[in-house]
Amino acid sequence: MACLTDVSTLVDLQAQRNAAFQQRTLEWLRRAEDALSESQHPGAASLAALRSRLVRTYQGDGITRRSHKASMAMTSDVLVEAEAALRAAIDPALATLAEANALALQVASVARVKGLIDGSRSAANHRTRVAALHGALKKDPDTMAAIVRLEGLVGPFDVAIILDRAVPELT
Repeated sequence: MACLTDVSTLVDLQAQRNAAFQQRTLEWLRRAEDALSESQHPGAASLAALRSRLVRTYQGDGITRRSHKASMAMTSDVLVEAEAALRAAIDPALATLAEANALALQVASVARVKGLIDGSRSAANHRTRVAALHGALKKDPDTMAAIVRLEGLVGPFDVAIILDRAVPELT
């Protein structure tokens, strides 16, 4: 997500005709590519190819060098393509997270009605309160299936984070 928020900074540099626009775009592409590579996402290859196009534009083809205007235009085009590729890479994860958050809010509503949250408040600290609620929800027949689905969406360890956000009264 941080990579996407950096796009507006790059566009600001472009609008100001700042000489750093091209170099900063190249650095941004590298960071975005690294972020996708770390999670072994195949979209990293698309960003690497775009970065290669920029490097070739800046270095020239050995015969002619592009004008500064043409180089800035190419950088702008690559930035638009890279943003779209990055968004395509992370949109499925964001949709999954949104589904998990919505499900956690529904589970929290059931937990409130059934008094499961009140029972979890007696735990010693915040972490154990969240763990106690998670355990109670896994055992309750009305929330068991939803917790299994939630664990399927975000994994068993991240469920605590999602539940924590859905049940602010545990803090």
